Amino acid sequence: MPPRALDRGGAAAPRDPAPAPAPTLRASFAALPSLVEQLLLAVRSGRQPAASAEEALGRLLQQLAELPHVSPRPSAEVAELLSSNPKVPAALLRLHAAALRPGGEGGTGALERGSGNGGGGSGGSGEAGTQWSRNALDATIETLNVCVPLPPSRHALGVLRFARGMLRAQALHVLSRNLAVAAAALDCAVGGGGGGGGRGRASSPAATVSAVDEARAELANTTMHLASATLLLFNDMTYAGLLFQGEGVAARALPLTGLAAEVAAARAAAVEDYARALAESGILEHAARLLLLLQAVRSWNGMPEALSTGLVTACFRLSWHGFACESDKPCSVVVPDGAVDACPRAVSPAAAALLRSALRGRCVQTAVLVYGVGVLRLADRGSSYGRPAALQTAGLSLSGPTTGNARLSALDLLLRQLASPAALRPPGRAASAALALRVGRTALGSTAWELPPALAAATSIPPPPRPAALPVVWCRG
Repeated sequence: MPPRALDRGGAAAPRDPAPAPAPTLRASFAALPSLVEQLLLAVRSGRQPAASAEEALGRLLQQLAELPHVSPRPSAEVAELLSSNPKVPAALLRLHAAALRPGGEGGTGALERGSGNGGGGSGGSGEAGTQWSRNALDATIETLNVCVPLPPSRHALGVLRFARGMLRAQALHVLSRNLAVAAAALDCAVGGGGGGGGRGRASSPAATVSAVDEARAELANTTMHLASATLLLFNDMTYAGLLFQGEGVAARALPLTGLAAEVAAARAAAVEDYARALAESGILEHAARLLLLLQAVRSWNGMPEALSTGLVTACFRLSWHGFACESDKPCSVVVPDGAVDACPRAVSPAAAALLRSALRGRCVQTAVLVYGVGVLRLADRGSSYGRPAALQTAGLSLSGPTTGNARLSALDLLLRQLASPAALRPPGRAASAALALRVGRTALGSTAWELPPALAAATSIPPPPRPAALPVVWCRG
């Protein structure tokens, strides 16, 4: 064994103390109320949060990220931590609200960031000032995601109460405002048209890059929230063991008594809150506009798959549930993952109407056309129906090896839109019919069908001319 080092007096120098063990996840949750108070006090005072507080928040996020997803044991543990001490969810809600609103809980979102500078961020200034807010948003959403599937205990009710608390704090409204400001800054930076209109004077390349980065960050925040809400509220497998047992065709509904009845009622109430927030906030409309603006910017390195895939998938799931209770609903190209026939329906007619309302915006419908036709062109190299050149490559962002479901989702959305007489469609009934046939052929994996002569004559017309109003400009109405 090597001799111990001697200090200057000849005595053996003391060994360095062993590092303290990292706190457990339970200890991190127990410390959340005081940690959040410390963080928000610094933010309200205009100071950078203490390094120790940021480290504690980062450690909590790492602990949550290391837990396996869709696993009963960690979901039960985190659901218990979230619901056993009321101070914990209250602290998380405050943290989430402050991270969405620069300047703390009293902020107003991206409205405080200035106009078109692309800088700032949540709760501070510069890159360092936004790190804690990114960790805060990720930790809050990760907490919800880890709770799936919900445990077959009363802690499931606590998770649903927490989700409703986020909705009541108007998280979607703030996200929607942030998207609108990011879209305005990006539109200004690229010359007032996002590559489509060409009005005004473009900003410097540095300003454009900054506006693009800000837009991507806001859109990523939005898709993260939409995906988490969809997983918790619309995925029936989240309620396996609570509302039904078994899988697939062997699944059987459980009697809606006791805890099952309470969970079913809490889920339906949360779904209605979510549908109302979607419709009132206009978040899908702002997200679709920002996605189209990003798609039209030619000076950056393509559209990340996660952004377009996330928004297309979210819109598809909302559309599917919004039309599921309609007697004259259009046929579906695909059924969303996690749908179980034996699980009681969570979407009431009122909630379904709100979901359909949230999807009726002009920007959402334009995005459905852009990405739906983009997917078709990847399959059959057919007409683009007059879309601007900058938007003709939209399908490429859904062409990755892991985006197969997103491509089918885009086709399903397009088919539903073509079935609605009030929706945005290519001009002319023949063009709409031809487009619907293309969707059917592509969905079935064949583009070589032989059409009946009468139908072929009805659809064998040249593609419609390029519309005077470009899709990105349509969104401004």
